[in-house]
Amino acid sequence: GCEFYTDNRGASAGGTAAIYISEGPSALIYNNIFHRPAHTRVIGVEHWNPNAMSGQVVRIYNNVFYGTSPFLSLGSENRSGYRQIHWVNNICYAVGGAANTVYINQDSGSNPTVINKNIYFNPLFNASEYLGWKLNGWTWATLANVESVGFEKNGRYVNPVILDAAGNF
Repeated sequence: GCEFYTDNRGASAGGTAAIYISEGPSALIYNNIFHRPAHTRVIGVEHWNPNAMSGQVVRIYNNVFYGTSPFLSLGSENRSGYRQIHWVNNICYAVGGAANTVYINQDSGSNPTVINKNIYFNPLFNASEYLGWKLNGWTWATLANVESVGFEKNGRYVNPVILDAAGNF
């Protein structure tokens, strides 16, 4: 795996995502660490060509996300049935004071196919307060809302204890 981060906190790193997937072949993103992002999203899966005829499978497995940007952004799809998105076994640690630091943002386009076995956490909020998902047309949703539509049957909102005593990643 790789490490994706910025040393220039608070400044844009240019571009729109640490990893940006548009058209093309299927992708497997696994065993990476994403921290202190300076992009508007960490992984963007967006903009499918309306003339594309082949399917695309994007699997995002076994990654660690730590920061404030949306960890997975899905949008601007006009043939959403041609893409499958699997979000499995990731650790998502949101930092910051907002109760809506987004884990998964699905404004338009492909609904994820699989969301399961992930760990989510923000040290400032409990699970019933934290609105970290924008799926299925909701403005904001809790983990319980996400579970109610069949996702995250084995997901948890729990501290993964990935920080040392000084708060360093």
